[in-house]
Amino acid sequence: MNRLPIGYLTVNVRFANGASPVGDSRIVLEKNGSFFGEFFTDADGKTDTIPLSAGDIYSMKVYADGFYEKEYNDIPIVEKITTLQNVNLFPRDEG
Repeated sequence: MNRLPIGYLTVNVRFANGASPVGDSRIVLEKNGSFFGEFFTDADGKTDTIPLSAGDIYSMKVYADGFYEKEYNDIPIVEKITTLQNVNLFPRDEG
């Protein structure tokens, strides 16, 4: 039985200046343009490590209350490697 190679993704979401984490951010992950999964950051602004098929390319959108959404495309996943995707969100003007 052949096993598919697995790589990993961890997302780290922070305030625009990088100083403060943005907890409870929603990460929507897509593979080949189709919905793959939804994940959330913890109080430290990090997701759990997400196992994904290595060799595939993913995209994601990041949402958090009070912040502009951010989109990332062409996130590579490499076998046995954890890809760390850092995200800096900018607050929405509430004025």
